Amino acid sequence: VTTKTYYSDNYLQPISAGQTISFRVEGVNAKDTSTGMLRIAFAREHDLSKEPRVTVNGRAVEFPDVWMGEDQSNRDGGFFGAIPVPLPAGIIEADNEIVLTFPDDGGRVSTVVLEVHSPSTTGAHSGRPG
Repeated sequence: VTTKTYYSDNYLQPISAGQTISFRVEGVNAKDTSTGMLRIAFAREHDLSKEPRVTVNGRAVEFPDVWMGEDQSNRDGGFFGAIPVPLPAGIIEADNEIVLTFPDDGGRVSTVVLEVHSPSTTGAHSGRPG
């Protein structure tokens, strides 16, 4: 498996209730069998939602409700983290639109990063000892 990382075209987007925030990730080298991981980084006060609605190329993607670092409720200054969101095969295209929608006002989405995992075409291992 080969992994390549791509970055969105914008950053530090303010969050407004019910308003979509769009990010473009273009020039991606992906196959139909490529899977991926979105890393969505945002900052919000503790009493605000940390589970946006996410679509990738018009398809809904499940946002995890448990992640490493948890909700940071004991941290002064609110939550800041990069949440990994798994992407299934077949959803990643050469040019991608990632759309986030939060249910409440406040905070910012700092970055969206797309990690693409593609099956390697060289050096395949049969799984048998050599």
